[in-house]
Amino acid sequence: MNRDTETGKFLNEDKKEKTNCKNCGKEFYYYESDSKGNFCSQSCYGEYKDNKITINCEFCGEPFDTSRNNRKYCSNECRFKHMKEKRNIVECDECGKEFHRKPHSEKRNFNNFCSRDCQMDYRERKTNIEIECDECGEKFIRKKSYLTNNKNEHIFCSTGCRNKYYAYQMRGKNHPRWKGGISYKKYGEYWLKQRRKVLKSDNHTCQICNKEREDMGKREPQVHHINANLQDDGTKNNDLDNLMTLCRECHNRTEYNNWLPEVV
Repeated sequence: MNRDTETGKFLNEDKKEKTNCKNCGKEFYYYESDSKGNFCSQSCYGEYKDNKITINCEFCGEPFDTSRNNRKYCSNECRFKHMKEKRNIVECDECGKEFHRKPHSEKRNFNNFCSRDCQMDYRERKTNIEIECDECGEKFIRKKSYLTNNKNEHIFCSTGCRNKYYAYQMRGKNHPRWKGGISYKKYGEYWLKQRRKVLKSDNHTCQICNKEREDMGKREPQVHHINANLQDDGTKNNDLDNLMTLCRECHNRTEYNNWLPEVV
């Protein structure tokens, strides 16, 4: 590799490019790893920086000295004032306050807001609606999309109001588990005694899913009548062969769907 006679650096013929110095006009080589290759030496860069030119400020028109050809303003104050003059005066869509806005920003957005708070207040006012709870009658705020996407006929302000409403409506014949009042018949005088016997014989374990008492949490195991339509004083219904221990989940499935596995 060859050395440059002036700088003493190694020359790489593949990466060097030829240009003229901005200060002295001398031709020199610079490399891609260098900054921009504007000056042939550090001294030329210093002389170019010290050689100031006089131009006029674009805002106030006063002349000022600078070493940069692309400078337009004599101070930051003039620059900010000129940028402010280029902005349009618009009115906030929420509070009505007038403020300056850039032209390109005005074209990009349809609405004008002077602050983030005004933007959020405007959005809430446009997207939310005040409705009344079907249970307690209290008014509350919901989004308009909630009304269009809500598949239920009734609207409630909370889960408590919803549960209270359906607890009153789904009674008797209106309940999906209604069986003509059969569930209100007494089990007989031997029911509690037979229930304890079944729980003890089954070891408090569900006979369908084999869930033990410890896995049921706070819920007690339940006793199910395999055939609950035996018409007598309760002795046949409460026969040990007609009773079995179930967890709450399996008992609900059995009572609601008349479902019972063949293994039982």
